[in-house]
Amino acid sequence: MIAQKEWKSPCLSKKMLTKDMLELHIIRPESFTYAAGQFIQFVIKNGDETVLRAFSLASHPAQPDLEFSTKLIPGGRASTFFSNLSPEDEVVFQGPNGRFICTTENQPLSFIATGAGIAPIWGIITDELMNKKNPQPIHFIFGVRSEADIFWSERLNALANAHPNFSFTITLSQPEGSWSGKTGRVTTHVHLLPKHGNFYLCGNPDMVKDARATLLEKNISPTNIHFEIF
Repeated sequence: MIAQKEWKSPCLSKKMLTKDMLELHIIRPESFTYAAGQFIQFVIKNGDETVLRAFSLASHPAQPDLEFSTKLIPGGRASTFFSNLSPEDEVVFQGPNGRFICTTENQPLSFIATGAGIAPIWGIITDELMNKKNPQPIHFIFGVRSEADIFWSERLNALANAHPNFSFTITLSQPEGSWSGKTGRVTTHVHLLPKHGNFYLCGNPDMVKDARATLLEKNISPTNIHFEIF
């Protein structure tokens, strides 16, 4: 295996989006380049042990900083590292890596994500709309468990207001009494997507498997379905 270049950069900011979702920003090293949807690996040291943990970039390539949204798991190596991280603390990472990127043109784009799976999806969508000026219809289905788990809805609304060709659907798998929006798993709402174009899925293995199967049942070509499993 070819050794990857390591980058060092300070933490810029972090904030909790929900009870267990963290938004993290680090300063982008001057010569670091990447494609929307790719991931980096944080180098995390624990005594004499060093581990690598992969996280997708939520930022688009024209952003001045690198952004991540990640679910904090109690006792997790990366989660503990992020929880203890303070602004200006230095982080070390390798990359970029990954082939979950958008290279197609002149076709509708459809995206499905659950929870932290929004990270690379957000990077790709904003890159398509803001940098590539993609005029094709772009729709995003975002699923979380309950209303308390929703985040970045203000971003999604702002993006839809700025770009008429972009629309999104938020659905809750375990809604509470006050919720009046869409309910059910993301696969329940696949019918809202165009019947052609390219489809990008990101989330846990079961969701990706079921969403892909649903798309295949609708005669979507396997070559037009792209996925990343979290």
